[in-house]
Amino acid sequence: MTSQPSIGSFLASLEGTGLDTGLNVDHVRALDEYWAQMRLLYSCFEADLKGPDSEVYVHEIPGGQLTNLKFQATQLGLGTQWLGMISAFFKLMYRNEEGVCTSQ
Repeated sequence: MTSQPSIGSFLASLEGTGLDTGLNVDHVRALDEYWAQMRLLYSCFEADLKGPDSEVYVHEIPGGQLTNLKFQATQLGLGTQWLGMISAFFKLMYRNEEGVCTSQ
């Protein structure tokens, strides 16, 4: 799962404009199909995040770090406490005593 748009969507949005890349969208779709099949091989390692997480604007945890943390929490049997965990993680990692974001 990623917060980044697919290259196919990006190219389609630019098609016919002055910013059109000239890339062949059929070739891009073929690559998308390849990677969709490849993901099936690795699905057992995914963190079970099925869609975008709008809470990212609250906890500000980057996507790769978020999926790793979710996977580790599940492996430790803490998956049911996920929302509390990301809240605590955010407070520990990114906020000082005044509640101001100190780093990213």
